[in-house]
Amino acid sequence: MKLTFLGTRGYIDESSCRHRRHSALLVKQGGQRLMIDCGLDWFGELPEIDP
Repeated sequence: MKLTFLGTRGYIDESSCRHRRHSALLVKQGGQRLMIDCGLDWFGELPEIDP
């Protein structure tokens, strides 16, 4: 199992180069992927991370 933190900003106004997007976690196991804890700014980006 592989965990990838796609965003770590949380629900704050300030952003930086290290915390650009709201929190999101991508879980990979075998050939399957599951994105959880996805903040509002990720909805428009889903096609970008779709295989």
